[in-house]
Amino acid sequence: MPKIQLTQNGFDDLKIEHKNLLTNKKPKAIDRLSKARSMGDLSENSEYTAAKEELAFVEGRVQEIEGILGNAEVIENNNISDQVQVGSSVTVEINGKNELFQIVGEFETPEFPKLTLLKTNFLI
Repeated sequence: MPKIQLTQNGFDDLKIEHKNLLTNKKPKAIDRLSKARSMGDLSENSEYTAAKEELAFVEGRVQEIEGILGNAEVIENNNISDQVQVGSSVTVEINGKNELFQIVGEFETPEFPKLTLLKTNFLI
């Protein structure tokens, strides 16, 4: 299986999310499921169904992150190459104004408009 390229920030963000899922969200989801289970008839208990789905989502996301982190390759890019790759910072002129973008790996969620996903090996 090929390595998953991440920037250091992307790697760190996934580790933080993983820890938060295990220490906060999963225990809350288990508690919610336990409370819903105690409400009685499970076949007509929408809270129980919702709590099961929430716990399944949390556990699925934990497994997904563990898979990504276990196969991650942190890319250190010093912008010394003329090739654009994960970790590169690129200046683009848009409407006469220079904008700086950082190229991130496909498993990094761009939370800021200045991050751009690189999903291929093609040069931009």
